[in-house]
Amino acid sequence: MRILYPLRNRPWGGGNQFLIALNKFFTEFTDHSTDNVYLVNSHQISISIPLLKAILLPHKRLIHRIDGPLSSVRDSNNIFTDLAIYIFSLFVADGVIFQSSWSKRQHTRLPFGSLVPRHACTIVNGVDCDIFNSKLRTSHFSSNVIKIVCSSWSPSLKKGSYKFCQLASNFCGTNTQFTFIGNLHPSCDQSSIIHIPPLTSANLSLELQKHDLFVSFSQDDPCSNALLESVACGCCPLVLSSGGNAEIIELTGGYIFTSPDDICSFLHEFIDNPVNIPLIPRYINIVGREYNLFISQVLSAKRSNFLLLRLLFLCLFLILVKSCTLIAQAYAFFSVLKAHFPRLWQKIFFNL
Repeated sequence: MRILYPLRNRPWGGGNQFLIALNKFFTEFTDHSTDNVYLVNSHQISISIPLLKAILLPHKRLIHRIDGPLSSVRDSNNIFTDLAIYIFSLFVADGVIFQSSWSKRQHTRLPFGSLVPRHACTIVNGVDCDIFNSKLRTSHFSSNVIKIVCSSWSPSLKKGSYKFCQLASNFCGTNTQFTFIGNLHPSCDQSSIIHIPPLTSANLSLELQKHDLFVSFSQDDPCSNALLESVACGCCPLVLSSGGNAEIIELTGGYIFTSPDDICSFLHEFIDNPVNIPLIPRYINIVGREYNLFISQVLSAKRSNFLLLRLLFLCLFLILVKSCTLIAQAYAFFSVLKAHFPRLWQKIFFNL
């Protein structure tokens, strides 16, 4: 299977790290039965010869891995990008993979959401066991200090770094150590935490293995790679019941909470009486086999012959995504103008 996505071998988003692991699986561990299959990711799709081959040639197949919805994960301004993504999944792709049941439910609430892709399934992400594992971990709670970690490359408020810093400040003077790996929200008070900038996957794994608990306040994340990576490295997770978190915890083990206050209360009790619970990492070899099974089903199904219609919907998708990008950039520009140059803003829009 060929992944039509610019893979980046440096600290990047969770989707990038997952696709690197998936690409490795299909390169090393499968036969050539998926050579005619192409995978595209979310809205990150551009015109290319391989993409056109996947759409036009009858023996090729195109799989669409859906993220988001972006209007839930980021903000409501992304609703038209979500609409473009769903149009692509309905009328261009041969098969659709959702990352969680939560993500699938959220997409059904969009315009066109009542229409269901002909071939669709839900497959939770996984991590590369050669990188994310607990081989170098000595034991849990091996020192007098309970080490608590959180990681996110995005500084978005929804990733919860602000609440993690607040939690750390509530435990000053206790036998705890709070570490945040990644990019913090600008409003975070770092006085009670250790802050480590974004790391490569190998270095992130080494750092995670030094910690006992993974605490995350991330909201509306369809399938948190940070959570999956922490479990694979042996960190017991304490996370909010938001987005796809509950589905991951059901597979891997850990603790799920309905509010930040519940996490704080539980942590106070846990520090006094730490309990080591068994965890089940979700590795890429499991996920790869699930992808392989779905791909075989798509390959065996008869393909639609409406090639011209598929090309027209591809063009519509690209126009919508480009328009949304331009609108978002214009909105950001005028927001900065209004915030930092209020007099100029008034002159332009109120003194015409």
